[in-house]
Amino acid sequence: CISSAASDVYKRQLLQETSTTVIGLYFYTLYLACYLLNNDLSNAKYLWKRSPDHIKDSASGSMMSDLWEVAKFLWVDNISAAITKLNKTVWNAELRLVADDLKNVIVLKHLETVGNTYVHITITHLANQLNISENDIEKRKRFL
Repeated sequence: CISSAASDVYKRQLLQETSTTVIGLYFYTLYLACYLLNNDLSNAKYLWKRSPDHIKDSASGSMMSDLWEVAKFLWVDNISAAITKLNKTVWNAELRLVADDLKNVIVLKHLETVGNTYVHITITHLANQLNISENDIEKRKRFL
């Protein structure tokens, strides 16, 4: 369960604040991913703000900075740019699964929104909005 994972990483962060254990970049990357998977952009933003400076400094050019870029695109509702960033980033094996899940969550949420908003929209227009193929849209038509 995603919320369970987010809760676990939050507890680890609290423990780190009261101990000498150092939590690294990978931990914060997973933590940020949990928030994004839950579409919790506010907490993702607060996580970035409260992350130690040495984590943000080491995040430059890392998968965490790539996830943060995705979060910023989502914050301004630039779905196409977020999906493009997810597709173009080179993820390690574990984070590739997370990135794929995040992409699916973003696409399904957008399809649900479009389905509740539009009476008529072409597959081509929707594919362009999401920056995914028309075949991917066809596979997910049941959400419209």
